[in-house]
Amino acid sequence: VYEGGTPPFSRVLVSGRILLGLIAAALAWNVWKVAPGEYDIERARVSLRDYRFLSAIDYANKASQADPKNPEPYYYLGRARVLGGGTERNPVAAASFYQAALPALERAATLGPLDETYPVELALTYDLLGRFSEAEWQFDRALGLDPRSEALKGYYQAHLDRWKGAPPKPPNPG
Repeated sequence: VYEGGTPPFSRVLVSGRILLGLIAAALAWNVWKVAPGEYDIERARVSLRDYRFLSAIDYANKASQADPKNPEPYYYLGRARVLGGGTERNPVAAASFYQAALPALERAATLGPLDETYPVELALTYDLLGRFSEAEWQFDRALGLDPRSEALKGYYQAHLDRWKGAPPKPPNPG
């Protein structure tokens, strides 16, 4: 038992302090690496919230370069392009935005295979393009991930209603 004066030297105490210092340094390094990408992801999200789709596209592109393995920047990039298409009066211009959203949303779905949000967004985008059978496949993926979701069932029913009410596509002269 220690009773005053200087404490005895303890290798365990010194080793514990060194280990804690190394853990803190490793955590700081990881934060330093991901902080710029996370900052741009948040700016993309806020830009989308404020309906500034061009800013959201810019920030999402920056974030995807900073952290190419994170699905969120690709999701926001796709959502921003869909939002941009929704502002277009020209159906051809709107379709080009929707078409441009597909690769980003596919990338998000690839990077986050267990998140039903990405296939739902893909399905809704395919619906906007009138590509209902591809939307059906994406809804099937999403329902497989979350079969109890009432919101997802509502989206799916709306998809079926759109598909039923869509004019038939002309035959492909090819």
